[in-house]
Amino acid sequence: MTSAKDHLRDDLRDRLRRLDELGAEFDAIPGSDTDAAARVAHAIARNVGAIVDDEETPSLLKALKVKQVLRFVDSTIPYDPRDDATYHGLVTVGTQTGDGPSISWYVPPLAQGSPVRQKNPARRFDDWWNALVVRDANGAAFSRAETVHGVAGGDASTLEWRAESGTQMANSPLGPSVRQVSYEIVETMDRNRRILGFTPKSSA
Repeated sequence: MTSAKDHLRDDLRDRLRRLDELGAEFDAIPGSDTDAAARVAHAIARNVGAIVDDEETPSLLKALKVKQVLRFVDSTIPYDPRDDATYHGLVTVGTQTGDGPSISWYVPPLAQGSPVRQKNPARRFDDWWNALVVRDANGAAFSRAETVHGVAGGDASTLEWRAESGTQMANSPLGPSVRQVSYEIVETMDRNRRILGFTPKSSA
């Protein structure tokens, strides 16, 4: 007989597969297509919320009683509170050059980027979820939780991201940050298959 916990694990697997699909879709969108990127980021954020922290119903990790046991992958560039510049710790900047003016936009590095990102220790859920990951030129700061819930609720525009004066960016860092959070979650779940009760990956 299939237990309630087995059903929860199946739901988690489905959500993780969906995150992989949405992530691939987001990664294939041209940087200039901000409407498509926002649509996919919204879907990603909804799935992230269901897995780790849903504001309306218990998240899957809470229902499985593992949320406080897991240690979450942290892929940020460390934040320096003494630095007054804008901060977008989960993302990097891509630039396209050509005959016309260069175009820059925020992109999720996933497993790539600065080696500094790979050296961060895994973090307890509350520390990871509530850590500052975006700070705009006006000093407004957003955690992973605020970024994900803002994008999931369709309120990303009300978060009022502002870059430094004179900086021309084609997009906000919020959607790409949500995509990077989804990468962190999938990687975290993969590293903790035993705790989750998932079948170990084949070594073949």
